Amino acid sequence: MNFSDEQIMLWLGSFLWPLIRVGAMLSVAPLVSSRSISVRIRGALAILIAIAIGPAIRYETVIDPFGLDAWLVTANQIIIGLAMGLVLRFVFSALEVAGHLIGILTGLGFAQFIDPDSGVPTPAIGRLYTVIGSLLFLSLNGHIILILVVAKSFEVIPVSLVGLSADSVWQIIEWAAVMFAGGVTIALPAVATLLLVNVGFGVMTRAAPQFNIFSVGFAITITLGFIIVLFSLPYTGDQFVKLLELGFEQIDRLELSSGAP
Repeated sequence: MNFSDEQIMLWLGSFLWPLIRVGAMLSVAPLVSSRSISVRIRGALAILIAIAIGPAIRYETVIDPFGLDAWLVTANQIIIGLAMGLVLRFVFSALEVAGHLIGILTGLGFAQFIDPDSGVPTPAIGRLYTVIGSLLFLSLNGHIILILVVAKSFEVIPVSLVGLSADSVWQIIEWAAVMFAGGVTIALPAVATLLLVNVGFGVMTRAAPQFNIFSVGFAITITLGFIIVLFSLPYTGDQFVKLLELGFEQIDRLELSSGAP
């Protein structure tokens, strides 16, 4: 049985190009990009996904994996994969920002440890929010939806010499604002409550100057911090789910704005 050069290049490309795009996405996607997950596991997962979605991909033109154009195609696949992974990464970063804000306002920020994902000191309350977000992401089958979105991206943004458009890159930059806006929204109940508490402390200090507010206020603030976090968890989960929905919608807009006309 004889195979033509075009058939061989098509078979190689049907595995190589999905592998590059999926591998780039997994390198920054939430949960999978954690330092606790080894590179071998991420590589094996990328290979399995590439093998699963490779036969369903239809190519308009056959690209030689060993030609000069392959370098440009490889760069485009890496950029597309990184863009899709960063969109959801910003959603999880919103939880970290909310944890930092609550930790600073309540005094819980003194409880810090080395985050296994980023390798930097992180408030314990921020890590708690990240764990809750990870469990919600898995319970809502977000990992499966992400794989389906990657598979769909090959239909909307086919493998070619043309990558993401300038509008798509600008959309990613604008979407980074969700990391701060979403974090403030999640931390809003704690911020509003502690603002009232601090106003009350100010009134008490003015009414009784001899009252040592620093010896009592710190303990009260930490206690209220635990209570606020406990009662605001349902609100936090709802806000995170909304951010996830907006994240997947952003990926769809990203693909549509870069798709072939």
